[in-house]
Amino acid sequence: MTMLYLYQTFISAFFSGSLNLISFSKRSLGGGSNSLLTRILSLLFLTIVCVLCLNCQVVLAHRPHDVVTRVELSPTFSQDQTLYIIVRNNLFKSVNRGDSWARLTNGLDTHGELQSLAISNSDKKILFISARESGIYRTEDAGSSWIQSNSGLADLNVHLVVISPQSSTTVFAATATKGLYKTDDGVSWYQTIPDVKITAVAFSSDSQTVLASDELGNFYRSENLGDTWTKIATLQRVGSIRAIVLEPDFSDSQTAFVATEKDGVYLTQDGAYSFQPVNQGLSDRRIMDLLTVSDKDNYTVLASTWNDGYWKYNSDRRTWIQSSKGLSRDKMGDELKLPHFEDLEISDAFATDGIAFLGGFDGLFRTEDSGSDWIELETLSTATIIDLEISLDYKNDATLAVASYVGGLYISEDGGTTLTPINQNLFLQRFISSSSRDDEEAQDPRRFFDLAFSPSYSSDHSLFATILWSRFLRSTNNGRDWSIIQLPREVRGLTMAISPNFAVDKTIYISTQGGFVFRSTNSGRTFKEVSKVDSQINNNSPSLVLSPTFTVDKTLFATGGKGIYKSVDRGENWQLLTEGKIQAGSNIQLAISPNYPEDKALVVSTSNGLFLTHDDGRTWQEIVDPALGEEPFIEGVAISPDYVNDKTFLVSVRGRGLLRTVDQGQSFQPLGNQFLSLSKVHNIPSAGYAVQFSPNYAVDRTLFGFGSATSEIFKSTDGGNTWDIISVQRNETGQPNFIQSVKLSLALHYRKLVKGLLVATLAGGIAYLLLRSVRRRKISFLRDEG
Repeated sequence: MTMLYLYQTFISAFFSGSLNLISFSKRSLGGGSNSLLTRILSLLFLTIVCVLCLNCQVVLAHRPHDVVTRVELSPTFSQDQTLYIIVRNNLFKSVNRGDSWARLTNGLDTHGELQSLAISNSDKKILFISARESGIYRTEDAGSSWIQSNSGLADLNVHLVVISPQSSTTVFAATATKGLYKTDDGVSWYQTIPDVKITAVAFSSDSQTVLASDELGNFYRSENLGDTWTKIATLQRVGSIRAIVLEPDFSDSQTAFVATEKDGVYLTQDGAYSFQPVNQGLSDRRIMDLLTVSDKDNYTVLASTWNDGYWKYNSDRRTWIQSSKGLSRDKMGDELKLPHFEDLEISDAFATDGIAFLGGFDGLFRTEDSGSDWIELETLSTATIIDLEISLDYKNDATLAVASYVGGLYISEDGGTTLTPINQNLFLQRFISSSSRDDEEAQDPRRFFDLAFSPSYSSDHSLFATILWSRFLRSTNNGRDWSIIQLPREVRGLTMAISPNFAVDKTIYISTQGGFVFRSTNSGRTFKEVSKVDSQINNNSPSLVLSPTFTVDKTLFATGGKGIYKSVDRGENWQLLTEGKIQAGSNIQLAISPNYPEDKALVVSTSNGLFLTHDDGRTWQEIVDPALGEEPFIEGVAISPDYVNDKTFLVSVRGRGLLRTVDQGQSFQPLGNQFLSLSKVHNIPSAGYAVQFSPNYAVDRTLFGFGSATSEIFKSTDGGNTWDIISVQRNETGQPNFIQSVKLSLALHYRKLVKGLLVATLAGGIAYLLLRSVRRRKISFLRDEG
């Protein structure tokens, strides 16, 4: 706004002065041409500066999309304000209407995607959740802890769980290939409909009637709470049935609404034996969810649809009305062919408080006026910590650095007591050009991926960071200022490894999700592509470690699409070391022994378990221990800097928390608070290690970690037995001020500015010659008149 105001003021002054200059007075003609030329040149120059500075005022989407696939509200939400969501395969809980979140992990040792979530109407502390490949989990303490509940299930790919409104122990589970299962005690399951994919189940609130439907539009009815079923009807050419909603007086009215995949909403008034469409006004007929709200006089049907969001249907008007103000879509949803909106849930007091929640590809939305206006809630916070690094001279400088999901870098020089932002000059304008992207569609590119101290930080004060895409950041003054280096090709997921002899060889390596390996031998000023391993599977983050004696043995280890690779020629060539379970695993992290030249040891965490080598990767031992659980998903690993003496390393096990071994993996013991999440938040790609040892651990017993849904880190000074929570003050880099904008413009648009000035000079010269010619003619004219 300041730039525009200055420009408008100058324009007004210019034209005001110009009008005086074109008068035919001898006084104005005597010196006016030079004045006008000055004004013209000044105007042209200011125009160029304004255009460039305004070009620096970049505004992007506030964060990457947060895909919310499931939403469940407490049955007493109007009193306790509690809700649960599944967001990017994370289970989050809020007790303040979605304004802040806690991450729930204890007991959820899942391997596959979280699919369904259900809360009991009769006991709000009881919930069920299902996961692909891992089956069903049950909690009786509102999500604080979970136990697996799969007894009797022949298929662990459970995509739907539905709890009876009358009893928290009567539950149905729909599987991908083995039909519908029921439990009467919440523990053991038995099959009730075989070999069909059930997609919706609905209980009558005033009888033992249950309706179910499948992916082919078939309907089933039970009169004994689902013990036996009768197939009663089929809706043709509508796709799968997404939801069935029974009226509260269903036993008398036999009225229900049905949501279909392809053809909108249908009404039945004879208990699902026949149907009629109710789609007037409904332009998007790909229904994702369906609810009803009843009062004494009529009922209102609420729906969410694939593309258009929120709809209301009133039985008196018999038409649908879209009400989606404030809802947003992300074009990536269309590219991936995923729904923009899915789960719709309302408050138990919706008729009076008007509160509803809608999950979708672009996040979670809330309304407090029955859907007239929606606001988006932050779920995966941009301030979520994704990496933490400790200075090798921590004993003397007590320094650590922290990176957040989007935009935040911090440093502490007092062991974490205070954290100071070090992202002051990392303006958006330095990362993106508004001329090459649609700023309204683009997302903030400052998604940090990795962070590292120079091994000689105490003398060179150098810090390094990478973002998700193609850029390496370098600071040589403790993070106060940053240089941004573009890698030679467009790549994603940049993991760093720095030579232990960096003070001499200046060497930095970067590996990427695509398998490309880059090397710098000048402290990160430039990088060269040196080799390639197999691409990572899906969205896995690469891991890269160097031998402690890299200068001598030239050895690196990296992860790729087939497991673990080794190079003994400074990354020029790679040998695949793994097969079997390691090769088939994902989320691989490497930890190299500080005594590697002698013990040749690496510890490897994977989705398929924990592995150890003592012969440089020629053979691998799978570490099995009851404390790790059966088929454990190991989310992270950290090895003690005093490993040669203490034989200690730590592992973070999904659903089980942090465990420690002090005998090189022969046995493990749980460590610290089991409710503390010390693992990376799922599906936020980064190279961070969620637990790290102080380099002086042998003396100070200090550990750091992260993994919360909020902006905080954890610190232990007793080897991990107890942990303190350290809040990280949220800080976002704002827009540059006028002077900073000018500097950025000069730096980012130097060539454009030079061209602009040449054009301005040429235009000014032409204008000067023209004005001089006009001035001579006018003087001659006045002399002739005189």
